[in-house]
Amino acid sequence: MMLSTCFVFSLLWIQSCAQYLPKITYLHVASEIDYRFSRTKVTSKMVNQKSFSTQAHFDIDLPNEAFITAFKLTVNGIEYDGEVKEREIARREFQAAVLRNETAGHIIARPRNTNSFQIQVNVAPLGEVTFDLTYRELLKRTKGYYNHVIYLNPGQLVEDFLITVMITESRTVTFVKIPPLQKDLLYEGPVGDNELAQVEFLSKTQALVTYQPTLQQQAALSDGSVSGKFIVQYDVERFNDAGEILVMDGWIVHYFAPEGIPPIPMDIVLVFDKSGSMLGRKMSQLQAALIKIINDVKETDRILLLSFSHSVHDWRRGMVAADLNNKEAAQQFVREQMAFGGTDINTGITEGLRELKTYNHGDRPALMIFLTDGKATSGVTDTERILQNIIEANTYNIPIFTLAFGREADYNIAKKIAAMNFGFARKIFEDADATLQITGFYEEISSILLEDVNFRYLDGALYDEKVTDRHFNNYFKGSELMVAGRATDINRLQQGMYITAKGYGNRNISLNYPPNDCTILPYKDQALPPGQRHPGMMEKIWAYLTIKQLLKKRDATDIYQELQQIETEILRISLKYQFVTPLTSMVVTLPNHQKVEPCSCGAIPRAGLSQGLSNLPVGGIRPPHGGGGLISPDVAFAIKKDKETISTDVKQIKTGATPETTTRATPETTTRATPTVSIGRNIKPATPQFVMTLSGMSDSVCFNLPLSPGSTYTLLSVSRRSRGLDMYATMGQSLIDKISVVRKIMNHRIPKTLSKTTENDVIDNIRESTSGLIISVISKSNGLLLNIKVMHNRGNPEGLLGTLRDLKATVTGKSGTTATLSISNGALQSTVTATEISYGSTAADKCLFIQSTDIANLNIDLSQSLKP
Repeated sequence: MMLSTCFVFSLLWIQSCAQYLPKITYLHVASEIDYRFSRTKVTSKMVNQKSFSTQAHFDIDLPNEAFITAFKLTVNGIEYDGEVKEREIARREFQAAVLRNETAGHIIARPRNTNSFQIQVNVAPLGEVTFDLTYRELLKRTKGYYNHVIYLNPGQLVEDFLITVMITESRTVTFVKIPPLQKDLLYEGPVGDNELAQVEFLSKTQALVTYQPTLQQQAALSDGSVSGKFIVQYDVERFNDAGEILVMDGWIVHYFAPEGIPPIPMDIVLVFDKSGSMLGRKMSQLQAALIKIINDVKETDRILLLSFSHSVHDWRRGMVAADLNNKEAAQQFVREQMAFGGTDINTGITEGLRELKTYNHGDRPALMIFLTDGKATSGVTDTERILQNIIEANTYNIPIFTLAFGREADYNIAKKIAAMNFGFARKIFEDADATLQITGFYEEISSILLEDVNFRYLDGALYDEKVTDRHFNNYFKGSELMVAGRATDINRLQQGMYITAKGYGNRNISLNYPPNDCTILPYKDQALPPGQRHPGMMEKIWAYLTIKQLLKKRDATDIYQELQQIETEILRISLKYQFVTPLTSMVVTLPNHQKVEPCSCGAIPRAGLSQGLSNLPVGGIRPPHGGGGLISPDVAFAIKKDKETISTDVKQIKTGATPETTTRATPETTTRATPTVSIGRNIKPATPQFVMTLSGMSDSVCFNLPLSPGSTYTLLSVSRRSRGLDMYATMGQSLIDKISVVRKIMNHRIPKTLSKTTENDVIDNIRESTSGLIISVISKSNGLLLNIKVMHNRGNPEGLLGTLRDLKATVTGKSGTTATLSISNGALQSTVTATEISYGSTAADKCLFIQSTDIANLNIDLSQSLKP
């Protein structure tokens, strides 16, 4: 299965009055492939030519290998940008918007290992809508070339239709091939050439692909319009060397794909499930696929076959040569298998590893392909014990590639087995193309050229914490290995780099990199100081590879502390580089006037189509990765529609002193004293109380406010009809000690109270639409920090955060770590000096700190906002 850059693009228009397909006037797809890293932008313009409003449903599917980076929607000249956010926050915002009857769109999981971006938008009579979506992908080399795939299905003829793919490489581009449009999603499709596509070589290292069929040419295609995958295949010049190193702005990417290395004869273990759940179509498909794999095994290789259900059945004891006679006998063994019994995954794999160890003495590389369609129901059924037994049995550290067959397969355990044993997992879908899926998968791993590959650089040439994996168990024919990182010294890097590995005949191989041979690529922001530069191409590739490797490490561990650390790092990198990954999502929310309203023509909309996006679970939100179950409905506050229970309890947390008890009366009957204001010493803290993104600011500002120790203040109080949000905090002199959320829109009451936990933990995220604030509560060593982002200035929220929200700021000058800010509070305006400080463990945790004396000079009326 080859899905290097599969992009599924489909447009489904739904309207509430009649069956009408709006006119797509413009459909452009522009891909820029710079050094294997693709940036693809899809732009589609549509016009509602009718006299009534219609609803557009924009649906884009793409595989997990691609990360969406940007989305923009333009409706009648007004632009709406999507935001990449932490996945759970995005889910909450999306569900809240749906329940408020607002139009919304976001990334959701889809079948066949894809993600989907969906958005519905109302288009006024004679109105126009434009969709712009951009995604990134590092192209994967398999079978000797790169595959860049764009899937299109506009469903109609398009007057202005254009696909361009610009390829830029550091080495000579040896060929560019455009096969005919492909209908099937899971393999390369028909041979030959796409006669309507043009390839122009602009230089030895650049090529431009253009595909611009006319209306007549589109109509002449098999479906009467453009439908299927548009594929670009290409490769670059190869040598028997240590590859190529590209450098941009201090970041490097090292590509390694040597030519002229003979394949190593290897041992292949095929372990397949024949339990009762395989009965029928699954078994016949499995048999056909295995017969094809056995036929493709090289005669220099050896094979071992095991079938299993509640017990193991081997074809022959030990490894046998893959000659013609043995292949035919092995294929007959596969044909004779009948589905019955339970599923003993543990015995199937460990017995295969035991036999391999008996007959393989470490002189030949080996791999296992394991296929099952279900969960462990016989023998050892505990997942952790199965994983541990496999690791203990795999003393040769051979890669285990797992295939989870059918929709009911336990893909979670399949991924863990592969990730813990140097392989990867694939889900095989129970369609007519299952044989193609399995045999295409085998082609990727059928020839090992090198073992134990190590990239070696001189000490001090790279930052150890900023470099991807440098060791690889195997290098397969037609593939490519990559290392990315940040260099400390380019000259030192060029003078001391080589690759070691084991090749044919178990011989040691060392490939040296030519001195001073790095390719230095230009960087457009070279004139800017390093702290103000946008990430360059090589840095983005590093971020992409790092996330991919961290996701694999996440699959390989069940230790909670390790899982937390890995996911924190994935989330940090994803948000910094704006990638939509399994831990982030993109959400787009439109105002109410973009929602489709019933029209007067009396037609009844088709059932299920005009009701918005309704495929998310009700009563809870699915966790961001596998494992089943739902997050508590109390957390998924936007989904609950039950009658709210408003509690007036303010539960206090013990902070090391005597527990406090606070009784809260209703706002109408409470008389509050003005707090005593004590500014104290003018010292810059290690952690500020508040970090805010103010209106007009790109940098965050941070500051402390004069607060009375031990007093409970109203942080924020908003109301919306009969619902609202009340937040309280007990303040110390330097930091917030604790926060209590009493009441929240849609009955969100988790957590009811907040306290310090692990350093830098994000304890809770609150998006309050009426007050226009996004509030993150972050645990610090000496208290809690509030990170606040101002979305808008509508409404009249009471409390401290409502007052701070109204501040506006601009940077009027900056020198080093010192900035001059102009801050206004209504009619009053002041000039203050701020100093850049770090308050966390990452480079992004920086803000411009304003001294307490300057805050006091802003003349903020604290008596109204800080009421104990």
